[in-house]
Amino acid sequence: MQTKRWILVLSSLYLSAAIAGCALPGNSQEAIAEISVTQVRQLAADQPGTLAEQALFIDVRTPQEYARDRIAESPLIPLAEIESGEAIEKIRQLAGDRLVILYCFSGVRSGIAQQILEQAGIETVSLEGGIQAWRKTIPATTEANLF
Repeated sequence: MQTKRWILVLSSLYLSAAIAGCALPGNSQEAIAEISVTQVRQLAADQPGTLAEQALFIDVRTPQEYARDRIAESPLIPLAEIESGEAIEKIRQLAGDRLVILYCFSGVRSGIAQQILEQAGIETVSLEGGIQAWRKTIPATTEANLF
């Protein structure tokens, strides 16, 4: 049942990305699957359990950025580790059957990571607007209410 739910969520997100034509700069061929902060909040409201049980947030920024702010207890897996392939199995193990939501500052690096992981057979989405969009809607002081 859990797998079917994620297939529906991901199918919806891929369709949204395809319609919107969201692509990496300089690469108009490949669409990025994105999820908005509003969609994450809706997912949390619609599904039983905590957001942490439903989704794994992965921060793809640098250790310095991660030290300043992060979403809940999301693990840090820098984009460089994903690009080198060294983090692929780690992400597979961490994810289990949860939705994997990648984020960076504004969504560019997480979009790159999303495409790399898709090519490795790991279904993920990129947080639209990154942590910058997240903090505009969800301040750190109220974030625990979602998780």
